[in-house]
Amino acid sequence: MSIRVFVPRDTTALSLGADMVASRLIREATARGQSITLVRNGSRGLAWLEPLVEVETPIGRFAYGPVTPGM
Repeated sequence: MSIRVFVPRDTTALSLGADMVASRLIREATARGQSITLVRNGSRGLAWLEPLVEVETPIGRFAYGPVTPGM
C-alpha cells in the first residue's frame, strides 16, 4: 500500500529546500522498499514551518516542519 506524503511546491517552500526534501523522501522510500505517493501541494501559509511535510494516515494527516533533507 502506498502512503501519500505531501510536500509544498510554492515559492516560499521551494526557497527553503522543499525540492531537496521531496527528492530525499523518494530516495529513502525506494532504498527501504516502501511505496509512497508524493503529492506536491500548496503551502498552508506557515512560512516559519516550511518545508512542511504532511503524511496521510487513516485518522488524518500528520504534519512535520520545518523539515530538512538530512532529517
